[in-house]
Amino acid sequence: MRTVFPFDQPERATAPAFLAPAVEPGSGRIAYVQLLSAGGSVCNGDSISCDAADSLAAPPALRLGRVRVRWPGSTTVASDDPTLPLEFDGVEFDESQRPFGLIGVWITRLHPFQRRFNEEGILPARASWEPGGERLVTSDGLRLSWWRPADGSTGSIPGTEDGSSPAWSPDGSTVAFTRLVRGPEFRTTCQHLTFGSAGPIVACVEQRTEWPVDRSMVMVVPADGGEPLAITEGTEPAWSPDGEWLYVARNDCIWRVAAAGGVAERISDTEAGAEPAVSPDGTELAFTKRGEVGKGDLWVVPLP
Repeated sequence: MRTVFPFDQPERATAPAFLAPAVEPGSGRIAYVQLLSAGGSVCNGDSISCDAADSLAAPPALRLGRVRVRWPGSTTVASDDPTLPLEFDGVEFDESQRPFGLIGVWITRLHPFQRRFNEEGILPARASWEPGGERLVTSDGLRLSWWRPADGSTGSIPGTEDGSSPAWSPDGSTVAFTRLVRGPEFRTTCQHLTFGSAGPIVACVEQRTEWPVDRSMVMVVPADGGEPLAITEGTEPAWSPDGEWLYVARNDCIWRVAAAGGVAERISDTEAGAEPAVSPDGTELAFTKRGEVGKGDLWVVPLP
């Protein structure tokens, strides 16, 4: 086992980030995700106080992003590349409830994909190429959608609610994805406070709805939508080149399971592993080995 490339993930800030690249084997085109707005509070408060004592989570961090497609060696500006805008649900400002122009009311929805990004820094919106390179599949955290860069057409994939981290099968017939199964919904009101010489002042009010992650399942669905099939517990599925196996992150290791379902087996030397990817010849497995939040290494191990 060897460290291939140490890296620092970009901070979850307002600056665009280059994330989750996916290479289309036929042409070499690269699809990647940029974050345009992420992180920070819903308003400029110094502290937060919520009615529900168990509401300790930060507000939704993912806001806006986009998927772009670029040819290697291209000399044109990135803004000329095919682009799919992404809007991550979770934050909106309720202007109608602003009392006397003094404070605002923010409506926030802490979906499971937002919680996971806050806690682990994992994007729901990685892109995966359809074999042949005609379309991409990606996610806004709430469902999967396909996108055809050549003409800009797009559409949702039925049966993929709460789906993220998609991976198109090598034969093009199905898409594997992560479903973050929601726990019980609860709601609370939070006050964001600032502190001055006269004491704390309410900067804004947040009306929050939260859904904890009950469990994470790897699902497979027909590429044009349909009834999804649960394969195993885990996240971030990756296909073997022959389409026989799915590699998934689970219990801080990488596991593999037959694409049709069955008993999963752990891959040795993948402790603290996430985001698996299999080499084109099927002999090696790459994965990220996470350290502190936002940092990690890229590792490669041989496969049986």
